[in-house]
Amino acid sequence: MADYKAPLRDMRFVLNEVFEVSRLWATLPELSETVDAETVEAILEEAGKVTGRSVAPLSRAADEEGCHW
Repeated sequence: MADYKAPLRDMRFVLNEVFEVSRLWATLPELSETVDAETVEAILEEAGKVTGRSVAPLSRAADEEGCHW
């Protein structure tokens, strides 16, 4: 089974270029005071690690078995 690596570059692109989340943060007081680009980057990095370490291994049986009709 290949190791899973979260597509962080793609996630950053979607958040920053497609959804322009920094503009959204600026309009929400709860977020504008607590969330910045560094916070989001840290969350993405850690979520990627958790996914690779904990979630991806759950698919091992399916990866080994494969799809059947």
